[in-house]
Amino acid sequence: MNLIRTILMALCCVFGVAGAGMASESDVVLLYTGNSLGEYQACPTCGQYSEGGLDRRATMLANQRAAGDTIFLLSGGYDFTSYIKHWRPKGGQLEALAEAYAKLGYDLGVLAAGDQQYLGHAGLKPPAGFVPVAEEPEVRILTKGKIRLGVVLCPVLEGKEFTPEEKQLESVAKAATALRDQCDIVVAVSTWGGRGESAFLKAFPGVVDVLLGSGPGSGAGARVMSDGATLWLRPKPDGRAVMRLGLASFLSAGKWNKDFLAAETLSLDFRVKGDGRISTLFAWI
Repeated sequence: MNLIRTILMALCCVFGVAGAGMASESDVVLLYTGNSLGEYQACPTCGQYSEGGLDRRATMLANQRAAGDTIFLLSGGYDFTSYIKHWRPKGGQLEALAEAYAKLGYDLGVLAAGDQQYLGHAGLKPPAGFVPVAEEPEVRILTKGKIRLGVVLCPVLEGKEFTPEEKQLESVAKAATALRDQCDIVVAVSTWGGRGESAFLKAFPGVVDVLLGSGPGSGAGARVMSDGATLWLRPKPDGRAVMRLGLASFLSAGKWNKDFLAAETLSLDFRVKGDGRISTLFAWI
């Protein structure tokens, strides 16, 4: 019996270390996805192994929730459609995507103009928690326990070559500043693409604590900006990963540490078993 107990304890230690993103102590965690571009299957040619798949994402999200952390789950734009010209959904794809995202349980998701357009043409309502980008910034305050997450939804830019006007930059900064005294951390969610997001960070350094980017542009991962005042995240395209950001260190120190970055990109590769309840939604597409 002692031998069995020893083996079980060893296995717990091994899996505790191997589980990507699983905190050893309770943390406040922001999970982020975006730029899925309507993809629902694993990409067979992405990276060393195939990555992605909404069924794997469902499993990863369930694992993160089971870790006991306080979880905020957010999505940027372009999960249902692509910003690439001439993209068209397959028959039944949008219906399955809408049902799948409803099951994933997002606290807040952004619909880019293309997302909203295609869902509307298909007669589909957005999944719970998903809101379309508007002409002006909108704000949401998400509260879990004692943590208040203030979110600014950046206004629509589509049709303007993803270049924000000065008044749009100012409107987002104003909305973020107004949230500062009401919230523990201020986040902006953008569909502006890398160029527009960079312009905002240069014009208003440090006005948001986290910028969650989506839309066109090179680069994926996390970048510390403005001497640690802001963390800029951009996701891998095609739904290939989930971004995990531990917030506890920032809430304590008030800035992001370049030497101990709290952001991880959790790859959805072959090590993550797909959730059959999600994959079955796409079986006939």
